[in-house]
Amino acid sequence: MSGPHSNPEGAARPDIETETADGEVLFGFSSELVVVDAPGSEASVALHAVAAQLMAQQLEQGRRGVAICGTSAGAGVTFLAANLAVSLAQAGVSTLLVDANLREPGLERIIAPSRRKYLSVASLSS
Repeated sequence: MSGPHSNPEGAARPDIETETADGEVLFGFSSELVVVDAPGSEASVALHAVAAQLMAQQLEQGRRGVAICGTSAGAGVTFLAANLAVSLAQAGVSTLLVDANLREPGLERIIAPSRRKYLSVASLSS
């Protein structure tokens, strides 16, 4: 798989990296994460407004989960989910982002962890 944020091996190549005080890279973020890459942009402001609406309409009423789904590839679900998750986290909301697209996950294209630790998926049969 190749693209603007991938290397020949298919792993994400981040545009922005976060580091600890001793220089260890924790995460890489692509420019698709506009709330980090371009915080004053029109897209970032719009995403923060959607996050604020989610907080006002969902979180304040005790709802703690949001699912973002698309009907086809390329619908922008990963872009929207990643940017909303970061926007909510920036606002102080504890956030867990899960890419449940088991066929073609795309989250690692936008947020690339430096260490590959994933949730395991197990299939149980009786």
